Amino acid sequence: MTIIRLMTVDDHPVVRQGIISFLNAQKNIEVVAEANSAETAIKEAEIHQPDVILMDLQLENKRSGIEATEKIKQQLPNSEVIILTSYHQDDCIFPAFSAGALSYLVKDVDPAELLNAIVKAANKQSVLSPIVAKRLLKQHFNIKQNPLF
Repeated sequence: MTIIRLMTVDDHPVVRQGIISFLNAQKNIEVVAEANSAETAIKEAEIHQPDVILMDLQLENKRSGIEATEKIKQQLPNSEVIILTSYHQDDCIFPAFSAGALSYLVKDVDPAELLNAIVKAANKQSVLSPIVAKRLLKQHFNIKQNPLF
């Protein structure tokens, strides 16, 4: 069994510690680093070179998770970033993917779905929360009147 080396980035200690506790209970995941800011995330990623990074968007400011993703992907192109955030607006989603994020999950994700997304990211496969997939499809196809959207 391959162990997935993971880093989690969130400015809320209780959220970060909850994620770490949950993931440490998994046999195939090793949490190798954590960060609460973009600067710390960039440094820790360079030191620990995780396979997968769970990245919140709102750290010091709304854009800092996107900036951290971009810098980390420049330095460590083999590390995959999963955005894990409360935000699902276009001005968050599209810049996150432009910065190099592989997946985008909203924090109401089921724990089993989060685990699935981590395993998929380690295998270079993308996962999207349904609301994010809907926004991407709507934007890409410029759908305005489809009742599904």
